[in-house]
Amino acid sequence: MHLSQSFDYIERYLAKLWRSDDVGRQFEHVTFNEYDYLKAVQTLGRPRLSDLAAEMRVQKPSASTMVAKLERRDLLKRTPCPDDRRSTRVSLTRQGEALMALEDKLFGDMTQKICAAMSEEEYQILETLLDKACRCLQDSASVKSTPD
Repeated sequence: MHLSQSFDYIERYLAKLWRSDDVGRQFEHVTFNEYDYLKAVQTLGRPRLSDLAAEMRVQKPSASTMVAKLERRDLLKRTPCPDDRRSTRVSLTRQGEALMALEDKLFGDMTQKICAAMSEEEYQILETLLDKACRCLQDSASVKSTPD
């Protein structure tokens, strides 16, 4: 199987898991772009709105609009920044944390299946190569963010 076919297979495998009953019900009303914001907040911790906008590669008003939308759905919340009264911090709500925990479990289960089929050395090689591939994609200026 070629690398592109492997990526395609993994993507389809994950799509099936996302559509499964347990996961699908939780994520059925979350668009990919909304998920991307939730994942960014989870990864960044409690980012300032400006940091979230930078991570998402959008203007601050666009990030603010999306955060407000996710606040109304009780997935994100804003709190005043203790260091700078002009700034706000964005964090996951309990409902947002639960949603992302389900997503973490999904990827964790898939990772366990893959690791079970490999030796420790193979796993380390795969992890190193995927890390290198992700850094390459992350640094790539040709990848544009999707509009809100």
